[in-house]
Amino acid sequence: MTFDLSRVPEATAEKPVIYEQTIFSREFRGGLYVLRRGADDPQQPHAEDEAYYVIGGRATFERDGARGAVGPGSAILVPAGVPHRFVDITEDITLFVLFARRP
Repeated sequence: MTFDLSRVPEATAEKPVIYEQTIFSREFRGGLYVLRRGADDPQQPHAEDEAYYVIGGRATFERDGARGAVGPGSAILVPAGVPHRFVDITEDITLFVLFARRP
């Protein structure tokens, strides 16, 4: 299976957070997650393990109270149920996110 991730949705003042699912299979689901500079990331812990890849932009990633800067090329892993979010978004950030579906 192949999926086209070349069209990145643009976050706007009216819609500062966008998740566009482009991958869905028995094992995985995922797509593009875009947060506008200064946006509040509304995420809640998920029931699946997650992997993020930063395509573009800059922010701080907060996971279970720990923080670290992320930018293009950063990869992030988050186990199921762990609180996390992007904060201090200084440049619109575009992420590829993949959720590992549990059997």
